Amino acid sequence: MSNLYGEEYAKVVWRAEDVQSIKKDWSLPRCEEWLEDNERHIADRLIELGWEVMDTLLQMEADDD
Repeated sequence: MSNLYGEEYAKVVWRAEDVQSIKKDWSLPRCEEWLEDNERHIADRLIELGWEVMDTLLQMEADDD
C-alpha cells in the first residue's frame, strides 16, 4: 500500500467475532455478511467521531499552552 500522504495512525478493525459478541445467536458468516453490508456506515461514523476527538484533544492542548 502506498504512503502517498504519509504515515497512518489510529487504525480500527472490526471482525465478525466483534459483532457476534453483541449478537450471540448469529453465526460468524452472518456477522461477516452484516459487516460487509454496513461497512460504509461504520467507517463514515468512525471518521466523524475521529475528527471530533482530535478537535477536542487539540483544544485541550491549546488550553494548556
